[in-house]
Amino acid sequence: MSDYTSIESLSKVFERGSANIIWCEHVLAMKNASGMKEDAWIAEYWNSWTNLAFVVAGILGLLRVASDMTKTAKLHLWGVLSAELTLMIGVGFGSFMFHAHQSRVAQIADELPMCLLTLFYNYALRGLHPLTTDPKYSGKFYGISLIFVVGLWAIYIYTGIYDVFVLCFSTQVVSTIALSWDAGRRVNHPTTVFYTGVSCLAFGKVLWEYERYLFRNEACDAPGTIWLHPLWHIGAALSHYCTMLNITNLNKRIHGNGTVASNGISNGHVKKD
Repeated sequence: MSDYTSIESLSKVFERGSANIIWCEHVLAMKNASGMKEDAWIAEYWNSWTNLAFVVAGILGLLRVASDMTKTAKLHLWGVLSAELTLMIGVGFGSFMFHAHQSRVAQIADELPMCLLTLFYNYALRGLHPLTTDPKYSGKFYGISLIFVVGLWAIYIYTGIYDVFVLCFSTQVVSTIALSWDAGRRVNHPTTVFYTGVSCLAFGKVLWEYERYLFRNEACDAPGTIWLHPLWHIGAALSHYCTMLNITNLNKRIHGNGTVASNGISNGHVKKD
């Protein structure tokens, strides 16, 4: 059983059920195992409502950024951080639409903000790592990142192959984790928040993969399956919040006094190994 099919016509992308991936909760709903009917307003109840975790995490993050700005008025890249957190809220609403309606358009409303969110992480890291700051590297880095995302999305829209989206998003996540870790290492930044975020992501990803395994093997009736994807949502939301919190704290640690050296790194704190 395949997770995806190609888009045959533009008109079909608005039809309910035209998404190119199916989750176990939908399979269970079709069997009425979860008490839902196929024509219910919300096709996947728990997969939909648990996306509120992204909305809550985004709002809490925006309040924190606003508080930091009020206290110090020196938070570097506060506009980018605010855009990131707004996109996080967008991911929540988009994913809710996708799991509730299951149309291709609703699916794109979920997945596009996800890739934009991770793309903006690169800009939130500007001034925190030589690769995102040094003129010799930053232009190429941002250019390649943008071309990579736009290119894969063009392929994804044309082919409808879900694995293309997974490749795009996963690569962006790995890039963000690697740069965040190295940026923190260079200034001896505390790692608790960083590793909490990575752990939440790893926990959710394991559940995500297990749910996909059960679906591929037509074993969605396994006990507890209905909670696997909802827990992925919660783990991913916590991971995103921790990532933004870690980047915010890095900004305050490196740019806390509001002065930035000519290479974009405050006070020469960043080690150039």
